[in-house]
Amino acid sequence: MYMKKFIKRMNDSGLSVVIVMLLCLIFGIADAGAMTADVAPSVPIESSDGRQQGVAANGDAYNRHEGMSVEFTEANVEQLLLKEIDKEIVKINRYRYPLDTIARSIGKARTKKSSSQVIEYYSVATLPSDSIITAAYAGGDVSTPLTFGTGGSENSLIAVNQTLIVKGVKGFKVNGKNGTTEQDTRPLILYVTDRHTDGRPIVIAVNGQGATFTIPAIPANSTITIAGRAASEFQIRTDVYNILPTPTEQYLQKFIAEVEESTFFAMRDKEVSWTISDVVQQALDQMRKETNNSYWRGVKSIRNVKNKYNRKPEDTYFTEGIWTQPAKDLDAGGTSITAEMLIDWMNAGFSDNAASDTKLLMCSPDFMASLCKAPLTQNMWYGAKKDFFGLKVTPIESPFGTLVPILDKSMVEAGLQGCGFMLDADYMTKWTMGWRSEKLDNVANGEADSQGRLLIEPSGLTLSFPDAHARLYLNRSQFEG
Repeated sequence: MYMKKFIKRMNDSGLSVVIVMLLCLIFGIADAGAMTADVAPSVPIESSDGRQQGVAANGDAYNRHEGMSVEFTEANVEQLLLKEIDKEIVKINRYRYPLDTIARSIGKARTKKSSSQVIEYYSVATLPSDSIITAAYAGGDVSTPLTFGTGGSENSLIAVNQTLIVKGVKGFKVNGKNGTTEQDTRPLILYVTDRHTDGRPIVIAVNGQGATFTIPAIPANSTITIAGRAASEFQIRTDVYNILPTPTEQYLQKFIAEVEESTFFAMRDKEVSWTISDVVQQALDQMRKETNNSYWRGVKSIRNVKNKYNRKPEDTYFTEGIWTQPAKDLDAGGTSITAEMLIDWMNAGFSDNAASDTKLLMCSPDFMASLCKAPLTQNMWYGAKKDFFGLKVTPIESPFGTLVPILDKSMVEAGLQGCGFMLDADYMTKWTMGWRSEKLDNVANGEADSQGRLLIEPSGLTLSFPDAHARLYLNRSQFEG
């Protein structure tokens, strides 16, 4: 008991430290570096199964740097602060740059790390559900080859055994195996029996005219819907369906920002608190703005250039924005958005592909204003306010799916006024080489009496299913893009 009290008094008085130092000198084991170290050694903390669960170190009254500090954190768990920076980026003005917010919030499944600035990803789409009969057909034959698509470009999409629904052309009533001359209210149905030597599909009429099922006249550019194949009783073979995904390249642009604070500025008293942390927050917001614009309208390119901050000409990568990546354009044609038009857009966005049943509709302010003026029908209604990727929104519900309008003021900055963008977030991927936050000690570098911070993220966005997304215009003829 008395010994414990004695040791405690020695510790409190600092005498124990002196004794330890004297012993070290006597036995020759003193290490000046160890005795004057600013940061105590850290100890990894392990759980019962041997996995590391943390890093710890105890400080004392003589080492003020051993408390929880940025220095201690960066020395032991460097990624911790980097992740916090990325979280802050999502929090700062998330409504000001919705595309960047969504890209950072789509989850691990849609965010992929890369070790290269060149990304190769594969896309595959469903076959078209319609085509056109290019040249007019006068009618009168029971079997004839027809040309599909401009210049026969879609002949190969029409398979033997395929049934084709011709829009705008009526067929004739059929009684089992017997044809009639009585015109029907239902459309003409064609059936592909073979392929001509030049590749044109040879068709007969399923509901043609008279006993021989004669094919009636078909106007030029008649639209056809590609319907199911029909096989006979003993038939076991048909045209083989082949489709392969095709590769597309995307480049990751190295987005970068830098802040700096002089030593004297940091030392001066200020009327309001303003530190390098505040400058970093502002730099992050500016970086988001610039990155957001590139995510929208960037052009994929590699330029070998020299600038004042690199030592020699180097390859600089520029990323492709998502505006050019969809396969569809929908246009209001200069008129107000109507309920009928909105239904057609939702039909095109949801029904013509096998994508998800929820679409985000990014709206520039004037596009959103026109959308809000559109009266909804009994089959379209505004749902309850929800949270999508950290954004509070009011979705439009319909039999086609859920459309989520999001006001995006940054679209004006990106030159997309009067435009909307139907985005299927399930088919958008953010590629990144990771966030880096590098401290700049300009004093140690002999450059300046200041401290700084570099913020770096090479990243880019890809849309892996072009048919799942669409560009929308209030008036495409006036779009200067």
